[in-house]
Amino acid sequence: FAFDEGIETDFSEEDLERLAAEAAARWEETGLTDQQIAALESISYEVTDLEGSAIGAAEGDVIFIDVDAAGVEWFVDNTEWLDEEFVEIDGLLRAANGDDIDALASDGVDLLSVIMHEQGHILGLGDAYDPADSAGIMYGLFDRGERRLLAEDEAEGSIAGSLSGINYAT
Repeated sequence: FAFDEGIETDFSEEDLERLAAEAAARWEETGLTDQQIAALESISYEVTDLEGSAIGAAEGDVIFIDVDAAGVEWFVDNTEWLDEEFVEIDGLLRAANGDDIDALASDGVDLLSVIMHEQGHILGLGDAYDPADSAGIMYGLFDRGERRLLAEDEAEGSIAGSLSGINYAT
């Protein structure tokens, strides 16, 4: 885990490590091969100031996380295993309105979802941009206040490390 020098974020290295571990555990629960699990375990994470509207990127075995979600800010979940800040609305988990903890979720882009998305690239999954796929983890556009979940066998048949170039989430 590396943070560019001089970068200030709303999350710590420990937050990133904790969320990355939760994301990998969620991927493993979907049914991964040993090769796919090894690919998740080999990921390096770097926090940097990505250009433009990019909030995350994956290249090789490195995941880059934007310092401030392209100016939108991050939602950093302290109870990442619960999804308690979200309710299902039209197939998406959206931040529930009401109490203080939910307000935090609705104000930022969910860092856990973006990490899972970028881990999907490491596993060999490409972006989807069809609006019909907007609830899926590999949909490449993120809104504040939403959490994406993985489907069973989400990475079935994908080959870890097979994508070339940089794959962005915005």
